[in-house]
Amino acid sequence: MYALEIRIKVVICKRLALDNLPQHCRTHELLELIIFTGLWSELEDPANAATRSNWDLLVRFGKQQLNNLRYKPSTGPSGGLGAFDPVALANAFDDPTAGVYTWLSRLP
Repeated sequence: MYALEIRIKVVICKRLALDNLPQHCRTHELLELIIFTGLWSELEDPANAATRSNWDLLVRFGKQQLNNLRYKPSTGPSGGLGAFDPVALANAFDDPTAGVYTWLSRLP
């Protein structure tokens, strides 16, 4: 998830031709950050439904579990992932055709 956040911040800087991230982009909220990339309309496009579904999964995971992983490490059977399937999370992140990180990495 950190890699995704950083990738989005890199896209923001590239698209705005900035050397440094603007102050109001210094957040961990993926939904806020994606707006600054100018890519939200691409995620809403039905042609990108699979990537949007993956985006939604990663955002849900980030909101529901990421702080638990950061601050309350778990030794239980889920490893702190809660009800989230680790394979589904990995695919949502870097699936070759619809992974969110993959999609962002293809941008010029």
